Amino acid sequence: MAKQYLSGGGNPFGVTPAPSVFNPNPPDDLISRQGEPAIWIRAIPKIGEFDETKMAIPGSDSQLYRIERYRRMPTETLNPMFYDGNVVQTKYGPISKIRSLKVFRNDDFGGNFNLSIESFEHNRIKLKPNIEFQEYYQLDCDYDIESFSKFENVQFIQEEDGFLLHPVKEDIIVIVHSVWRERLDKSGYDEIGFKYDFTKISCETVAEAGRRYLLSYVTFSPIKIGYKTIDNKDARLAEKMLDVQSGDIDIVVGSGLNLSKDDILIPLQTLRTEKEILQKDKEGRYPVKYSPLREIVAIYTDSIEYEDFWIEDSRFVHINSSTLPERIVCVYQYNPRYSIMPDTTASALAERIQPRKYIGRINQTRLDLGRIFRESIYRSVATD
Repeated sequence: MAKQYLSGGGNPFGVTPAPSVFNPNPPDDLISRQGEPAIWIRAIPKIGEFDETKMAIPGSDSQLYRIERYRRMPTETLNPMFYDGNVVQTKYGPISKIRSLKVFRNDDFGGNFNLSIESFEHNRIKLKPNIEFQEYYQLDCDYDIESFSKFENVQFIQEEDGFLLHPVKEDIIVIVHSVWRERLDKSGYDEIGFKYDFTKISCETVAEAGRRYLLSYVTFSPIKIGYKTIDNKDARLAEKMLDVQSGDIDIVVGSGLNLSKDDILIPLQTLRTEKEILQKDKEGRYPVKYSPLREIVAIYTDSIEYEDFWIEDSRFVHINSSTLPERIVCVYQYNPRYSIMPDTTASALAERIQPRKYIGRINQTRLDLGRIFRESIYRSVATD
């Protein structure tokens, strides 16, 4: 759901269906722990005929699309294990805004009160001095995080022999600026060529495990969702007043997320396989119909099967060959996209907003996801 700084967090015990001091919103916690990561893209109606700005990128369906810079987290009960004097920590970050930080205290001891904040960075919050605050008090924090994180010249050690680097676990890689590899004699670093996708960086030359690198890149923190497919036995299909089709999905997201009609969700662990005849474009690339493109299974023509290829911008196939055919047959895997339908369900329990439910429908709008990410990075990282 975001970059996780603490392995403990608001619930050091098991997930239970009832709210408790240690887990005030169990459904949110369950989605955060077991949900599937997904890219959330906000749809924005066009105001004018040429309404293309740095804020949003057009799709092929007359909508504008953007990725939100900030994301509101579900209210988190901070874990006293991670208090350090007047510094407390949230489970997720990097924090961009703190809406409230409240102490819950028995009425016999003065009741609840709000804390004033001196500063915050990453997931750490420094409190202004307050003689009433004790390190065993329960704190509820309502905060926003940044969707993107920028890393410059971060040291990374290669884990296995070969050419693949895996610098991220939960987040996805959306842009890589540079890769520097340490020389064998450890006298310095050399910049090397590379390619990348959501999960890894592919170096142009191989190296042995243990080599050191300096990496500059930007990552994106997906949200977490739960979903299931609506099959032909679902009773809602018989309701004429409901716009539900077999193959739609029921989606549930955390209480801090406010999706709206036509927004797009891309589950990142769900893969579908497609066979397609691809046409070469003027740059010598082969655009695919379904994106984001995650893996190329095979590429061939009537007489040749290619083995040296890679993915660009999540929607183009590149072949490393001196002669490029006009058309190829490509077998590839991609993440399906779903548009949010108008129907939604909201609920509350124990004075807390609960996770929201939506219906999603397969969306085949052609999107330049790489460009959407680049514009979002420009807006949220490079200009900060």
